[in-house]
Amino acid sequence: MILVERKVLSYQDEKSDKVYIVELYDVTPASATLKLNTIITSWGRRLSPRLSSQIKCDSVIPIKAIVQYRKIVDSKLKTGYVRLTESDLQSFVIPGYNTSVRREGYINPIVQTRAASAEITPDLAYVDTTYRSIK
Repeated sequence: MILVERKVLSYQDEKSDKVYIVELYDVTPASATLKLNTIITSWGRRLSPRLSSQIKCDSVIPIKAIVQYRKIVDSKLKTGYVRLTESDLQSFVIPGYNTSVRREGYINPIVQTRAASAEITPDLAYVDTTYRSIK
């Protein structure tokens, strides 16, 4: 999964301090000829230890993913959220989400994939997911 684009949105008033994060990933398998994208959203109280996450589009063609990505961002902007720039994120604390770059070109998101939450790490070794029949 390669992060293509990320928007971090914030909503603050006298009673609320919330964030909404929209991420667009390139999930094209190495052997594929057709590019595929996935959109993952994370949201919640900014200072909570963990944000909720959801996959909005999974493995769709880029044009469909970009249209959906823009719809999600625009709908949040209409409800009062403001867009934060990458420089704003240097001083904006979100404990439930790591917005920093740990290694060159690597952004460490917390992702919910179908039924499990996992922190993506570059040290993650190949996981054998082959199913063998028992005779």
